[in-house]
Amino acid sequence: MARYTLECVSHWSICYGINTDRENVLMYYTVWVGGFEINRCYLKTIEEAESLAEIWRNLGHDDVAIEEIQVG
Repeated sequence: MARYTLECVSHWSICYGINTDRENVLMYYTVWVGGFEINRCYLKTIEEAESLAEIWRNLGHDDVAIEEIQVG
């Protein structure tokens, strides 16, 4: 199992993850609203990203996007 450190450049924080994938690919997710990345650190699951995106859609934003970040 490989450990990855990923710097979140847009908000200058460090995210950590442990790769459990057989293909040595680790996926993170981030949510964008109106061109702004709204989460402080990359999200570990698509479910977290979808939940956060849904909150912003319910607030009336129609410019919400989820981006996959692939590491490894």
